[in-house]
Order: sequence, then C-alpha cells, then structure tokens
Amino acid sequence: MVRSFTPVLLALLLLSALTYGAGFMLFRAQTQEGGVRLEWQAPSEQGVSSYDVYRQDAADTDFDQITSLSPTAQAQYRYFDETDHVLKGPVTYRLLVRTASGTRSYQTTPAPADDNPMVRSWGLIKVMFR
Repeated sequence: MVRSFTPVLLALLLLSALTYGAGFMLFRAQTQEGGVRLEWQAPSEQGVSSYDVYRQDAADTDFDQITSLSPTAQAQYRYFDETDHVLKGPVTYRLLVRTASGTRSYQTTPAPADDNPMVRSWGLIKVMFR
C-alpha cells in the first residue's frame, strides 16, 4: 500500500508546484556586437515578483547580479548585457524567478562565444602565433 501511495503523492506535489509556481521556458543567450542578448519566455507570471539576471565569468565561481526586472505581463522578455566579458572567456548567465511567496526557480545558459566575430578573430590571431 505504501508503494502505490508514494508515486501518487509525488505526482500531486509536482503538479501543485507547476500550477502555482511561476515558470519560464526557453532561456537563451546570444552573443552580438557590443554584448549579449538574453531572452526568455514567461508562460505564467502569477505570483512573480521579479526576474533577476546573473552573470558568471570564466574566472569566477560565483554569479554576480547584473539586473532585476519587474514582471510586466509580457509573454517574452529581453535584456541586453553590454559587456566585453565574452572576450575574456566563457560567460554563463542565470535567470532567477522570485515569487511573492518566497519560492525561487532558476535556469542557466552559456553565452556562445562562436557567434561573436571579435572572439573568432582573436582566436585566429592566437592560432597564428603558436
């Protein structure tokens, strides 16, 4: 009897977390000239108090907060990080969704260095002098 109760309980907990908690899908980073464009979709903003964006440079072990956005009932959000950090090595971004009830959820994505022509050029220069 205990075995059949456990999967049902887990399913109910998962379902309640998905229906109450704020969710987001498709968090991505795209390197462009002058920085990195971040995009995410917010299918449900019920209870969301903020979207906090963090950046982790290659040399760091911690994420540093770079901005906090209030929800504005959009289906898709964009933020442009004007930075030259991608020239110094791999950069990782984290989107943290905070709710009024205190729950948090996050998703992490790397910024692809290959999209940046300056990074590709710098890579070719380094190869030439090896």
